[in-house]
Amino acid sequence: MRNWPSLVCRKNSPAAKGLISLLRARQNLDTLPDELRLPIMQMKCFTKHETGYNSWNEDENFCFKSENEWRFVPSKKQIGNRPISENYSTYKANEKNTMSCYYLTLYVFLKRILSTYIQILKRKKKN
Repeated sequence: MRNWPSLVCRKNSPAAKGLISLLRARQNLDTLPDELRLPIMQMKCFTKHETGYNSWNEDENFCFKSENEWRFVPSKKQIGNRPISENYSTYKANEKNTMSCYYLTLYVFLKRILSTYIQILKRKKKN
């Protein structure tokens, strides 16, 4: 599982436009070599807009940068080689399987936290 701070992009910045171009190219199976498809999605997982619509509080111009968000993204191996991202229609068609994937991700995350906590307790016990 990767634990990194989110990358923040301004709308229409060169970084945002570049990522959009890469994501569009990724949709066309003939455009990109297979070895670039996963790295593009990994980049997408850790990127968000600096400002924009926040559906949680219905704010049209929310400053996402102020969240200082960290994201925990499992590796493909940790989620049984399932896709790390999919479009909404695919998600809805496979919603039951997707929910079990979320539970698996949560399990892996909590297991990691527990393991870290146990290591800290063992170190304290030695001292």
